[in-house]
This record gives sequence, structure tokens and C-alpha cells, in this order.
Amino acid sequence: MASRLGPRFYDWQLAQSADESWRECHLHARNLLGEHRYALRIVDLIAQRTTDGEDYRGLLTDPFTHDLTGDDGYVTVLAEIRARDLLYEGAYWSLVADLRHAGHLHDDGYARLIDQLHARELLHSDAYRRRGGRAIPATDVDMPAQRVAETGPGGQPELS
Repeated sequence: MASRLGPRFYDWQLAQSADESWRECHLHARNLLGEHRYALRIVDLIAQRTTDGEDYRGLLTDPFTHDLTGDDGYVTVLAEIRARDLLYEGAYWSLVADLRHAGHLHDDGYARLIDQLHARELLHSDAYRRRGGRAIPATDVDMPAQRVAETGPGGQPELS
């Protein structure tokens, strides 16, 4: 088989780290699916991770993911996370604030997200009007925030 098809892996593939290999897989997926469908795939991965109790934030804060999705992709991902109700409201708005603070979601992308949430009736009209459509809505104080497991000393998971 190898004589006809060539080696299973090329030298440059064997020299890659696992992270580089996964990044290449994501690049191919984005190229095959297109930006919008790739963003929806990221939402599916986040849904799987939250269901499994794993950390999902790395998918959104990885610089490579940001390069592949851009602001439009982030808006799609964040709107779909809210539409699918994957996170408690407090955890959702905390994630949005963290992404804005870290520079992953720029002001124009944030404005589009708020407008999209309002258009999809995922943001109450009074809260939208009161904030001029541009501020993070107040969260319900009775709503528990989602907790993320992090590895603590000795490799044991700790909730933060």
C-alpha cells in the first residue's frame, strides 16, 4: 500500500506537536465548513464540554480560535450559547465580559451581539432600551453561576 500511496505520515507531520496538529485540523474544518458553520461547530463542542463538566473557556480564549472565527464568529458562538441556554445567565454574561476585557470581542462585535440577542428575543426589551442596547444586562441575583473545575495542587480538581 505504501509503495502506491506513499507514507502514512510525512516527516513534517511527525515533527508537529499535538497542539499544532489539532490546530491544523481546526483550520481544515473551518475551510470546509465555512466561518458560520465552523462557529456552530464550536458551539457544539462547548455544549459537549459543559455537559461533561469540562472547561469550555479555552475554546473561546485560544488565539487560534479567534483568528479562525473573528468577531462575526464570536457573535455567532455567543448568540447560540445563549439561544441554546448552555450556561446560566450569570455565567454567560461573565463569559461575555471576560471575552471583552481580554480583547477577544471588540465593541462593534459586542454591539452586534446585543442587537442579535434582542432580535432573537433573548434579551428583554426593557433591559435593552434602558441600556441603549449596548451594556451588559443585570443578571438575576438568585441565578447560580456555573462553576468550572480547575486542577488544584496535587492534580485534584477544585471548583472556582
